[in-house]
Amino acid sequence: MYIEIPGKPIPLQRARAAKNRFYDPQYTVKKVREYVSSIIKDHVIVDSSIEMIITFYFEMPKSWSKKKRKEMDGLKHIQRPDTTNLIKFYEDAFNEFIFVDDCQISDITAKKRWSQESKTAIEIK
Repeated sequence: MYIEIPGKPIPLQRARAAKNRFYDPQYTVKKVREYVSSIIKDHVIVDSSIEMIITFYFEMPKSWSKKKRKEMDGLKHIQRPDTTNLIKFYEDAFNEFIFVDDCQISDITAKKRWSQESKTAIEIK
């Protein structure tokens, strides 16, 4: 199964509250699930061992020159957010939706790359 989610990759964040403002990470998880369910009409919940290959693409800053943008396209992105927080968000988003539980993931490969546009590409085997 291959899933491509447009937009900036989302790291997992903990719930917070400050001065009558609340951040609920579950709201963002629900939005990702809604989007994935709209592009995958007949998804089946997998109940066996899973291998995930995730590539997070980050858009290059507009301030970079065309030359620098061309040089950096596809190269490693070594800035925040952390790869582990990015992985955890998508594990939680697909939990009980694409697979029964994220403990089923036996192998996982994750990469962060610079790109012309932000997106997350996920392959589930």
